[in-house]
Amino acid sequence: MTSKRTRRAWVRGVVVGMAIAAFGCGKDEGEVVHKEGDAEVRVKDQGDTVDITVKGEDGTATYSSGAGVELPSGFPEDVPTYPGMKLEFSGTQGKMYTVNGRTSDAMAKVSEALKAKAAAEGWSEVMSMNQQGAGGQPGMMMSYSKADRVLNLVLAGETDGTSISIMTGTQ
Repeated sequence: MTSKRTRRAWVRGVVVGMAIAAFGCGKDEGEVVHKEGDAEVRVKDQGDTVDITVKGEDGTATYSSGAGVELPSGFPEDVPTYPGMKLEFSGTQGKMYTVNGRTSDAMAKVSEALKAKAAAEGWSEVMSMNQQGAGGQPGMMMSYSKADRVLNLVLAGETDGTSISIMTGTQ
């Protein structure tokens, strides 16, 4: 009998391997499913987006990556997003949501807009920290809380805009 840790590591390895296979096999669209005991990993290539679903004893996690990514189903309406942000990744596991994207706007403009939206939606700022990112570009981390929920925003300045990561869920 394998431990939970071993099974989780195995499932993560399969997910990565299947995602690489889906991207690298040259097929335009298709689906690959792998089952091991109670765990199932499903990778679906939809052309401009690859969707991965992992089902196991800890529940279901879903991930989407590519040009056609949208906000995940059930993404909370009170979580601030940046207008015109081009999503590149989304993920969910239970009530936890993660989205990553980019905009051509400067980091200062993005951070001010997200701070204003968070405040307008009733989020309380817990922490805001400027940092230096890769290549000397500016970076920023902001954390918020609201009832039993948390919101983390991570911004990375880039020469051509800003990378935005939004993570939210229950504590």
